[in-house]
Amino acid sequence: MSYIKKAAHDLEQSNQIIYAPRHEYREVDAQSFPHLDLGFYDRTRDALVAQGCTWIGDFEDLTLKAGAIDLRTFIRILVSKDQTISIALYHPKPKFWVRLLLWVMRCKIGRTMDCGTELPEGRYIVTDNASEAAKMTLPPGFDHQLVSVGSDYETVFQVHQQRLKDFLLANPGVQPTIMRTVKDFFAVEHRIEAIKAAYRKEIGGVTEAELKNCGVDTDTAAKVKQEMDRQRSEKPSA
Repeated sequence: MSYIKKAAHDLEQSNQIIYAPRHEYREVDAQSFPHLDLGFYDRTRDALVAQGCTWIGDFEDLTLKAGAIDLRTFIRILVSKDQTISIALYHPKPKFWVRLLLWVMRCKIGRTMDCGTELPEGRYIVTDNASEAAKMTLPPGFDHQLVSVGSDYETVFQVHQQRLKDFLLANPGVQPTIMRTVKDFFAVEHRIEAIKAAYRKEIGGVTEAELKNCGVDTDTAAKVKQEMDRQRSEKPSA
């Protein structure tokens, strides 16, 4: 198998896992992840709880874990005091070869905080400090802002709160989704997963522009995308 064919095949396989229409999660004990910076998780949680946020649990994404790129992490989930903002903390720390691959693709990984709010009609406000997220386009309706990589939790949280406040002032009467429980959080998360999966299917998995964003040269990006489209066209319909 040629390099281009293998790259297209591997990328498609990864997309099938990353953008599965519904992920499976399980609750975990943080102490089972001693290789992570648990101090980051605990300090950030405690600071957010002091501001009125509620910690609702620690979870591992089993769907992603089943793929070739296991980030070997868990997600600590909190919700804001008014229950309109979900807060996800995670510290990806994959094995060496995966870290090397991400470095080649210019994807920085580290201690990450992701804030999200669901609005009516499939709209979402998202704020995070994950540089790799900015390399991939989001579906229509997602308003994403990347805060400087390495920004502390307070900056990310404050930026998101202000963005949400500005949106609600400009759109009186709009009510964000309320998340009181773990079930509420994952209901929102599953809707997001389904939207992203449908969008990826619509654009053919990945675009040339996204490949170039990840550091692939123009000629190779075009060839990989062409091969992905060819492989997709030959795949039997489900």
